[in-house]
Amino acid sequence: MGKEEYNHKEAFCLMTYRCRDCGHEERIWNSRDGVTPFGMTCLKCHGHNMLHVDWHRDECNPHHIPEPGQGVWIDIPPNLRAPAARARIASFDGTEYELDFGSERWTTVFDSLVDDTFRPEAPWLIRWPGHKGEG
Repeated sequence: MGKEEYNHKEAFCLMTYRCRDCGHEERIWNSRDGVTPFGMTCLKCHGHNMLHVDWHRDECNPHHIPEPGQGVWIDIPPNLRAPAARARIASFDGTEYELDFGSERWTTVFDSLVDDTFRPEAPWLIRWPGHKGEG
């Protein structure tokens, strides 16, 4: 199947993400015909500036075999949608956006996260099993 036959431009692509804060760079594989985030939390410094860069270097490879430790986008597993929403809400604790568990607002935000942000086809980043050697 040629790239033009997929529904999304980034389908099955190896994509470069680079952190604007620390310079960390990774090639992450999209294992699906689905969209991926433009930005995410840096996998090294945990800042919020790791962006999909150098789009011209994206490489469509539906037969890619990830290296141990490589990031891989997958569809979020159904059993992780609710826990992911609860974790996102918990990340607001100690900020002006903190929500009281079980309140009407908490329930509204939770439902929105499950239905929209963590919908069944939403991207979920995993690390391919195995040890990624340093050096």
